[in-house]
Amino acid sequence: MSHPEHLANLAKGVNHWNQWRQSEPTVYPDLTGIDLSQQNLNRIDFSQVNLTHANLAGCQIRQSLFRGAILVQANLMNCNLIGANFYGADLTEIKLRRANLFGADLRHTLLQKSHLEEVTLFGSFLTGADLRYSHLQKADLALTECCKTQFQDANLVAVDFSGADLTEANLSQANLSKAIVLGTCLKGAKLHGTRLAYVEIRPSLLEHTDFSKANLENMVPIRLSPLQPLSTLVWTKRTKHET
Repeated sequence: MSHPEHLANLAKGVNHWNQWRQSEPTVYPDLTGIDLSQQNLNRIDFSQVNLTHANLAGCQIRQSLFRGAILVQANLMNCNLIGANFYGADLTEIKLRRANLFGADLRHTLLQKSHLEEVTLFGSFLTGADLRYSHLQKADLALTECCKTQFQDANLVAVDFSGADLTEANLSQANLSKAIVLGTCLKGAKLHGTRLAYVEIRPSLLEHTDFSKANLENMVPIRLSPLQPLSTLVWTKRTKHET
C-alpha cells in the first residue's frame, strides 16, 4: 500500500515531486499498487521508488529516471518511455507490451518472466540485463547493446536483432524462430539448444559463437564472409574443445 505522505507529494505534480526527492535524498518512496495510468509524467524521478503492482499503462514517461526502482509485476503497457533510465531496476514480471523504450537504459536490470511483446527497444542498452523466461515476440531490438545479456529460455520469436551487439550473450534454450539476425554481432554468444527455425544469419560477427546442440531444423544456411572461417564456430561438444 502506498505511503500517504508520498502520495501527497506526487499529487502536487512532477516538478514538486522532483524537488521533494532532491530535498529528501534518504527517503525511498513507497507507491505500491498506485494507479497512474494515462498520465503525463515526463522527466519524473522514480529512482529507488517501490512501484510494485503499480499501473502506469498508457503514460507519457519520456526521459524519466527509474534507477534502482522496484517495478515487480507493474503494468507499463503502451507507455512512451523514450530515453528512460532503468539502470539496475527490478522489473521482474513487468508488463511492457507495445511500450516505446527507444534509446532507454536497461543495463543490469532484472527482467525475468517479463512481458515485452511488440516492444520497441531500438537503440537501447541491455548489457548485463537478465531476461530469462521472458516473452519478446515481435520486439524491435535493432541496434541494441546486449553484451552478456541473459536470454535463456526466452521467447524471441520474430524479434528484430538487426545490427544488435550480442557479444557473449546467453541465448541457450531460447526460441529464436523467425528472428531477424542481419549484421548482428554474436561473438562469443551461447546458443546451446537454441531453436533457430527460419532464421537467416547474414554475414555477422560469429567468432567463437557456441551452436552446441542448437536446433537447426529449417534454419536458413549461414552465409559467412570471406574473413569468417568455419573453424571459428562451435557446433558440437566435440569440436568445442578442439583448437
